[in-house]
Amino acid sequence: MANSDMRHLSSQAHQRIEQLEHTVSELKGTLGLLVSEMRRQGIVLPVGKVQRRQGRSASPRPAANDAPATATGLAAAVARGEAAKVEWVQSGEVVPAKLLADHWGLTPQALGPAADRGEVFAILVKRQRYYPREFLDLDRHAVGAVAQALSGLSPTEKLVFWKRPHGGLGGKTVLQALTATNDAAQLARVVQLARSWAEEAHPKRDGVEVA
Repeated sequence: MANSDMRHLSSQAHQRIEQLEHTVSELKGTLGLLVSEMRRQGIVLPVGKVQRRQGRSASPRPAANDAPATATGLAAAVARGEAAKVEWVQSGEVVPAKLLADHWGLTPQALGPAADRGEVFAILVKRQRYYPREFLDLDRHAVGAVAQALSGLSPTEKLVFWKRPHGGLGGKTVLQALTATNDAAQLARVVQLARSWAEEAHPKRDGVEVA
C-alpha cells in the first residue's frame, strides 16, 4: 500500500498494520537465526516444494518439531518459530532470567524494568523470559549500550544481531568483538553498527521512525 493511501487509514488500522509488520519481522528473524544455526552445524537444507497428497498415497510423517500437517502459511511459520525458541533454551543459546540476574547481582524482577528502559531484551518461551547467553560474559553497561542502539527491533531481530558474525566487526560476533578488545572505542563501534542495523531493518517513513 502506498504511503499516500496509508494516510487516510484510521489509527486502529495503522496499529493493526504495525502489529502485523512486527509479527512478520520477528518470524523472519526467528527463521533466519534457525537457518544460520543449521548451516553452522552442517545441516543441509532441503530444496524444493513439499509434495501434496495424491489419492490415498501416504505422506512422510513429520518430525516431532515440525508444524502440524494442517498448519499452513503464517500458522506454520509461527509453529516453526516457537519450536526454534524451545531449541534455543535446550541448547543454552538463551538463559533463564534468574541465571542472568544472579550473575549481575540483581533479582529476576529487576530485569523487567531494565527491559522497559531498553537496557536488555528477553525472548519469551512458554511465557518465561530468557536472555541471550552472551549477556553472562559482559557487564550491564556494555549490554545496555548495544541493546538501546537496537531500539525498535523485535526481540528475535535483536537476538539475530547478537548471534551472527558481522563484517563490520571483522567477521566477529558482538561478544567476540567486545571481549577481544574491551575498551570504549570498540564498544562505540559495536553501538554504531547496532544503530545502522536497526535503521536498515526499519527505515524511517514520512519522517517518522517505525516503532
